[in-house]
Amino acid sequence: GTLAWLQTWLDLVAVPATPAADKESAMGGGAFAYACQVLELLSRGDEELTSSLHRCSVLSVVGTRLLAGTTASNEELRTNWLPFATSAVSLIDALVGQEDPDRFTIQDPSLFRPVWTCYHRPESATMALLAVLERSFQQSQTFTGASLLHVHCVRALGHLARLAPAQATRVIRSKAPEYGVQVLRLAGYDEEATLAALHFLTQVALKAPLELKKPGVVDAVKGASDKLPRSESVRQAAAKLLTLC
Repeated sequence: GTLAWLQTWLDLVAVPATPAADKESAMGGGAFAYACQVLELLSRGDEELTSSLHRCSVLSVVGTRLLAGTTASNEELRTNWLPFATSAVSLIDALVGQEDPDRFTIQDPSLFRPVWTCYHRPESATMALLAVLERSFQQSQTFTGASLLHVHCVRALGHLARLAPAQATRVIRSKAPEYGVQVLRLAGYDEEATLAALHFLTQVALKAPLELKKPGVVDAVKGASDKLPRSESVRQAAAKLLTLC
C-alpha cells in the first residue's frame, strides 16, 4: 500500500493553486515547491522509492499542479513562479530519469519500457514541461546562461521522448526543439547544461530528423563542442548529433 507519509504528501500537493471553494486551505505555491524539493532529494538515485512514486501517480499529480501554476499569475500562485516551476521540474526530471528496477526482468534491459510510460500516464508532465519552456522564453529574452529550469526541463523532455513514443510526438510538434537549440547556445561552458541539450536534441533527431535540418543548428552543436574541448562526453554527444543533422 501507499506509505502514510507519501499519501499525506499527495493530499497536500494535489490541492489546486486556487481552489474555487476553500481558498485558505489550499497549499500555496511556495509550500508545493518545498515539498517537491524534499521528494526530489529522497528519490534521486533511489530506484525502489522512485518506482513506488510512479505507482502512486506522483508524476501525474506534480505535472497537473505544475501546469496549473504555470498558466496562473504570481498572485494566484501565491509565490514567484520561477522557484515554483524549478522545484517541480527538478522532481519530474528525477522521476523520469531514474532507471526502473524491473528492467532486468527482460533479456535486454535497454529495451524495457516502464509501466508509467504507457498510454496517457505521462501526458500531464509533458504538457507541463512544454508550458514551462514556453513561459520561460516568453518572459525573458536576456538570459546570460542556461538556468537550472532549462537544464532539468530539456533533460526530462529527452527522457520522455526516449521512453514514450506518444510523448515524443507531442514534443516534436511543439516549439521544444527550437527552445532546445536556444538552451544549447545559452549553455556556454556549462557541461551539464550542454549535455542535457545535446541529449534532448538527439532524441528529437532520432524521431524527426528534419526538425534539426534548419539553419544554425549545426553551428550551434559545433560551437557547443568547441567550447568544451576537454569534455569527452560532450564531444561524443555532439558527434552523434551531427551525424543525425
